[in-house]
Amino acid sequence: MTSEILPDVYRIEGDYTGEYGYLSAYLLANEDECLIVDPGTAGSPGEKILTAIKNIGLQPSKDVKAILCTHAHPDHVGGVKNIKKRTRASVIVHEQDAPLLRDADLFIKSRLKMTLSDRIAMKFEKGPLRVNYDGLEPDRIITDGDLVRFGNHELRTIHTGGHSAGHCVFYDANRKTLFCGDEINNFPHNSRKFYVDLSGSLVSKRAALEKMGDMDIDFLLPTHDIPHLFDDVNVQIEETVEGVIAFQNCLLEHLKIRGEADIDQLVFDITKSNSVPYPKEMKPLLPTTVLVGLRSLEKAGLVYEEESIWTVKSH
Repeated sequence: MTSEILPDVYRIEGDYTGEYGYLSAYLLANEDECLIVDPGTAGSPGEKILTAIKNIGLQPSKDVKAILCTHAHPDHVGGVKNIKKRTRASVIVHEQDAPLLRDADLFIKSRLKMTLSDRIAMKFEKGPLRVNYDGLEPDRIITDGDLVRFGNHELRTIHTGGHSAGHCVFYDANRKTLFCGDEINNFPHNSRKFYVDLSGSLVSKRAALEKMGDMDIDFLLPTHDIPHLFDDVNVQIEETVEGVIAFQNCLLEHLKIRGEADIDQLVFDITKSNSVPYPKEMKPLLPTTVLVGLRSLEKAGLVYEEESIWTVKSH
């Protein structure tokens, strides 16, 4: 299903993927060209994107200016190569996620905390984070503050670096619209639920969210959730910040109770107590996020690590 969120901005709803919700791509258009934000997996939304382009009177083979990627996880860039082949559009990604776009296997090799059994299980993964596509060379590398222009659209790149090292959101000041990828509402219907990969940072995520909370946004467009409008925008941002704080506090509390713990023990405590919302369908996401969370607490001087055992610092 394709819906026009505001004039010349369309949401293309892909398949429903359980915990991850619907995979959505966004299409920005004017009279003679368009731009795609996050084309999804190798399978979805897929052909729906090309159909949507035709339905607004444009030709996929010549009118798509660019494919803009908020980051390079499989559920956002798995479909890039096929869409590029069909449209010859330029592919744009932040410099810190460009290696992941070039080599899709790096998502498994370097972005998740995985055991050998986890790696074997990934070969049979059927969800949106499966790596079943080939990488490609981006046409343009962007950094914080860069502008992406076409027609009457101008998107400002805001490097967030929370969900992944190269995660960006894109702001259209004229339309007061923010394409937020996975930095806000990483999962549907629960702003407090999220994960980060090993390159990400809870410190960067929280700082970026607080910056976004001060922006003039009427339309918040996430990939895995419905669009949020007007007064609801700041509600979603505030709840996402609360989710990050709650996760860090949860780690500290479980560490204090145990005295010391490794990652597996903390994962056990979180899942047993259900103390914070966490991703359940793909096993490596929680231990990965726990490790990144502990690194953030270590940087703040609250915990320390020796031989993979974490302890709360006494002051």
